[in-house]
Amino acid sequence: MIGAFNYRRCLNVIIASVVLCGIVSGCAPEKNKALSLQFFDEVYVPVDMMTFLSMDEALKEHGYGKVSASNTKTVYTYKPVQLEGGDISALVIYTDISFIPSGSSFQPMRVRQCYETVISDDQAGGVFVNPERANGYVIPRSDIGAALPKLPKKEPLAWAIHIKQ
Repeated sequence: MIGAFNYRRCLNVIIASVVLCGIVSGCAPEKNKALSLQFFDEVYVPVDMMTFLSMDEALKEHGYGKVSASNTKTVYTYKPVQLEGGDISALVIYTDISFIPSGSSFQPMRVRQCYETVISDDQAGGVFVNPERANGYVIPRSDIGAALPKLPKKEPLAWAIHIKQ
């Protein structure tokens, strides 16, 4: 009887580990997807080339070294996706820097910072996590709003744009 108990306990630990891995990798049940990103320290949000044109305008107006994030307009990358409620435009994010296509420009963000951006952006109907991956998934804006209070509060990352070579 003791051997069977240990076997069950071991089996329960394995099942719990598989479920946790599923949540982290994006294979979670629909209701857990908005919270699955809380395990990532940062996510990577691709920015559009219009961001660089906005930065160029701000440099001309304010001068080198005097431009702040509020003087520029960051334009993010969106993808149209279909959900049960209709079509939405989802903000593209990546959970790993290796998932970002080469030559793309991106901005690292905390998950909370990203979710707050989506909530304040009228164009974003949600986020599309790792769209080029087989396990990519969409988190609707309503789920993001519900998950936001449950996310850990960390210092937002500084506004910086990087280009993946």
